Amino acid sequence: MSRKCLGGVSSYLWMTETFLFNLFISILIYVNQVLLYPVESYGPYGQRSVIICAKDRLTPRNYPRDPGTPAMSPL
Repeated sequence: MSRKCLGGVSSYLWMTETFLFNLFISILIYVNQVLLYPVESYGPYGQRSVIICAKDRLTPRNYPRDPGTPAMSPL
């Protein structure tokens, strides 16, 4: 949805998206080892961020599934 098409409603939605993003990042930083770096952007979309998440455990051996394994079979 374009931010221009709804006027005040679109700015509210943008503020909500920004709030939810910041809340999500705050939770990630609290729970895991997450690094957040602001990045200067020269494009028309403003400031960007790089999020680096540290992997805290190995990938389970049964993922990805072998070819031919039914999709409904639980991991």
